[in-house]
Amino acid sequence: MIGSSASASYSSTGLIAATTYYYKIKTVVSNGDLSEYSSEASDTTPAFLGGSSGGGGGDVSSPSISGITATAGDTTATITWTTGEASLSWVVYGLTTAYGSEQKTTAYLTAHSLALTGLSAGTTYHYQVKSKDSTGNIGSYTDNTFTTTGTPATPATPATPATPAIPSTGALAPASAANKTGYTLMKATGSNDIWVIQNGLKLPVRSIDVFNGSGYGAAAIKTVSSASLNAVSTASLIKIEDNPDVYLLENNFRRKLASIEIFNEYKLDWNKISIISQPVIDSFSYAPIYKHGFGLYWRDAGNILHKFPTMAIFTAKGYNIRDLIPVNDLEFTSFSVGEQIN
Repeated sequence: MIGSSASASYSSTGLIAATTYYYKIKTVVSNGDLSEYSSEASDTTPAFLGGSSGGGGGDVSSPSISGITATAGDTTATITWTTGEASLSWVVYGLTTAYGSEQKTTAYLTAHSLALTGLSAGTTYHYQVKSKDSTGNIGSYTDNTFTTTGTPATPATPATPATPAIPSTGALAPASAANKTGYTLMKATGSNDIWVIQNGLKLPVRSIDVFNGSGYGAAAIKTVSSASLNAVSTASLIKIEDNPDVYLLENNFRRKLASIEIFNEYKLDWNKISIISQPVIDSFSYAPIYKHGFGLYWRDAGNILHKFPTMAIFTAKGYNIRDLIPVNDLEFTSFSVGEQIN
């Protein structure tokens, strides 16, 4: 009932901007009989022009957020909070303030609770709660953290080959015709570790087999002080003389740069490429795990990347984040991407 006189009016509130609404009315006469519905009338609300956070209508205020709590288990956490008006529940979370993961619902509530699953034990996560009301106003809170319970998994880190000591005496193969000019062999006083210096940069000779396979000769080794050897920077760009492929060394792993464009995108220096023997290159394992954006990937023998869907699966496979090789957008497109790892 909106009136009891010969003329009446009705005002609608809380409508959405730029939306068409339709109306029909009935009247009740004095004896209680109802009239038929009137013909249909319609009107469109104007586009909302004020403010920047709302989706329209008269409501331009973001939902207020209070009472945030985080209850963490070994691999799960529950985030709860309240809002001053019915709003969607929304949490973004991750290992850093870049977050990268989110959970949300489609129900409009004032008491919110979201469960986060697939977390790693004994790990600190950053999170931020957000709520959006029915007119599109978004309220958010500052960054918070919680730490899951339990003991972090200690995966077996893929072994990085150590630099084996080459004896000062023994059956090292003599220098051969395979020797290349432009390099120097060095070792520090009191150490049997051999380094090959080429283009002013050093690399370890990791075994006697690598030494012999490279055609190096024991008589060519120069003994210098530890300080002198340490003053020589370690090479990060390597190739062999008769092959155009260039490899980038990171975390003691190698990977082939697929194009000149990728090389230039990383702003690498063509004058810093060391030309070394195939055995020295082969002594560095090919990089097995990569990071692109928030995604973590494993590379198979066919140069195909497979995504780890969660950090828990990544660590369960025995990998450590410190061994990840970050790749930019351009290099990432040089790989094929296969099925994710389960």
